[in-house]
Amino acid sequence: MSKTLSPIQLDEDISYSLGLLYGKGFIEEKEDKCRFRFEIRFKLPRVEQKDVAYAIVKDFLKLQKTIETELSVRTQIGDLPEPGIKFRRPITMTTDWLSSRTLLLRRLFDVDVLTNNALNKIPNYIFRHPTNIIKAFLQGIADSTSLPPSPKISKGTAAFTEAGAGRVQLELEFARWDVAVQVCRMFQEKMKAKVFMINWGHPNIRGADTWKGQNHQLRLYFNEFAKVGFRMEFKRVFFEEMMEKIKPDDLSRQRDYCPRKCEPAKKPYKCNKHNEDDESIPSRIRGWHFNAFWQICEALGCRCRKTCRDSMSLESF
Repeated sequence: MSKTLSPIQLDEDISYSLGLLYGKGFIEEKEDKCRFRFEIRFKLPRVEQKDVAYAIVKDFLKLQKTIETELSVRTQIGDLPEPGIKFRRPITMTTDWLSSRTLLLRRLFDVDVLTNNALNKIPNYIFRHPTNIIKAFLQGIADSTSLPPSPKISKGTAAFTEAGAGRVQLELEFARWDVAVQVCRMFQEKMKAKVFMINWGHPNIRGADTWKGQNHQLRLYFNEFAKVGFRMEFKRVFFEEMMEKIKPDDLSRQRDYCPRKCEPAKKPYKCNKHNEDDESIPSRIRGWHFNAFWQICEALGCRCRKTCRDSMSLESF
């Protein structure tokens, strides 16, 4: 926290709203003003179904009231689905313009002047809050970045692993490398939820020609994600229906949680043959070739990797 700003105590609603922003939200800038744009992703269930469409409208009207109350600002909701009409784009909510130097906003994001770059790293003060506040923040992350699993999914489909149990995938913005590590830390340290992996949007992980702009995919098994879950009803209900399909035998076969045991992997090395030196990669890991996702986690400061071995700087690999 900045020395000039006093700490702020979050409640569950404002923490949830912040999670939505750090997940798929944006801060639009104009001169000395800014406004928030929230986006909620979905694909399944089919939202033209009557009950689902009504649940979404109900969720968004509730969210609108929360944001307007907490931030003292008016909001506008984008198009909402109607029963029987195909609807597949993200739902958006945008606030009115605010001063970028508003004291509340500066304290919330721990900055002197609010810009979209503030969403590239979660302020440290949030980690000092109790579990219920952290959980609300992660629910905001989940509601904005994850697609609810379909209750029709069965073994053998993409939503199930070879180990037998399904996973939830959080699609974190490409520019927010630090946020991916920080959210992973919240799940593991604060919620005691085991994380499967982060599928980084990096050329060594997603392919030299297809990596750029790809979301960082944080993956958890269903039963671990259930320690946080969704807040929005239409996602929560479908997730709970999916959980009912998971049998004890499925859970017993889950394996390979992060942090990994130190499996054999070639150490990172200096390289620029596969776009490792691209300017969109953080300077801390730019110009290095990685052979496993967890090496990127470690290089970006993952604290949980220390349970495997003391974290090292790249130069010491």
